[in-house]
Amino acid sequence: MNFKRKWIFVALTVVCCVGRAFGQDATPNTVLAIPETGPVRERVDVDPDEALLERLLPLDPSVLKISGEFREQFESWRNREFGFAEDADDDYLLQRLYLDIDYRPTDWFRAFTEVGSSFKFGSPFEASPIDEDPFYFQQLLADVTLIEGDRGRLSAQVGRQTFSLGSGRLVATRNGPNIRRSFDAARLMFENDQFETQFIVGSDVNFGGDASDNDPSTDRLLWGSYSTIHSGTLVPIVKNSENTLGTSVPLSLDAFYLGYRNKDARFDSVAGDEHRHSFGMRFFGVRNGWDYNIEPIVQFGSIADDEIFAWTIANVAGYTFAEVPLKPRLGMKFDVISGDRSPGNGRLGTFNALYPNNSYFSEAAAFSPANLYDLNLNLDVELTEKLTAVVLWDFLWRFSTEDAIYVPPGVPAIAGDATDARYIGDTISIALEWRPIQSIETTAAYVHLEPGDAITDAITDAGGKQADFVLLWATWFF
Repeated sequence: MNFKRKWIFVALTVVCCVGRAFGQDATPNTVLAIPETGPVRERVDVDPDEALLERLLPLDPSVLKISGEFREQFESWRNREFGFAEDADDDYLLQRLYLDIDYRPTDWFRAFTEVGSSFKFGSPFEASPIDEDPFYFQQLLADVTLIEGDRGRLSAQVGRQTFSLGSGRLVATRNGPNIRRSFDAARLMFENDQFETQFIVGSDVNFGGDASDNDPSTDRLLWGSYSTIHSGTLVPIVKNSENTLGTSVPLSLDAFYLGYRNKDARFDSVAGDEHRHSFGMRFFGVRNGWDYNIEPIVQFGSIADDEIFAWTIANVAGYTFAEVPLKPRLGMKFDVISGDRSPGNGRLGTFNALYPNNSYFSEAAAFSPANLYDLNLNLDVELTEKLTAVVLWDFLWRFSTEDAIYVPPGVPAIAGDATDARYIGDTISIALEWRPIQSIETTAAYVHLEPGDAITDAITDAGGKQADFVLLWATWFF
């Protein structure tokens, strides 16, 4: 770490130590939460007795509130990318500090700023742009209430902001890496007890380097609308006594259109200027112990000289035995995600998940949601009131043996013509989540990745080995 970066980090640490919580990306077990319309870090409130800066600073929290997050995260890889990556074996520490300033001088205007400092230690390999940046603006926005009454609230948010849409299948915050995803965007939102809708236009931010380099992408643009209708009274979805995942009803419905442009898109059989239009619906809810999430999406558009027609359907279901010791939840997730069946025919069939949660399949984030069949079996148990365990077993196949295996950030890793095999492999994941108090959250996870024929046949000489991933993180919200 050079001298300048070191002292930037030290200064931020001192400011925070003399003085809320992040938004968790949707996973197969948290897909029922209703999307929030405010900054992601408002989703969990810290108990006032645990909010260090509120106790140290003589501020009126209804006007000015200062809070933050400090996260230490250890990751260890053996045979990353099944052994053929340059950094196949790597152990490192990720450190992230956020400081939030929330200013509300009136009932109708609000300014929200979130500055961050992120570093990677211990690895001999160069840090990626989403893992290290000494000083950056994660969020910098104005929130204006245009109309508020008995029928609801109409508001506008303009500036740099983080947000997820629905289950995070197409737009998610990317909380696993050291730097979350942000957009320089404008959003117009309306919400009441039964209905929410928002209109969006913006570009994702390129992080890495320093704050002067954190510009919105000139290659990628997102626009569209996202709406949610609730059929009845909202009820809480409680993971444990101090961690409410969100709210739901027996039936809720999302409907959305998202437009996307990428001037530098790359798929297995074609590359170029991509224009893609996604139309989707999402049916989700909780009833009598059952939870469910069904999400079909269809995509049209063009890339270079080719047309685009792609689709996916995600199915998540589970049952919680609330009256049984440990309150186990048995769940299953089955995804069908289209790939390109006939490369070179002038029509691309590969689904594009746009800005997804890369940890959708496991904490190892080894695969991207493109050209896949995916079967996930999972079990959640409450070992104690504050300690939960999650076990996942995920099986993956290629949708089309003519298309590639895709890895984050949605790029082809093994070409479609490298093998005729369909089976990609399976992953077994075990995670423990402990929240001793509301302001402290810890996670420990182990993921084993077993390659299938689609990987071993293609890269036996270069890799094709079993892979293992260990994750430990602790977060303090203050």
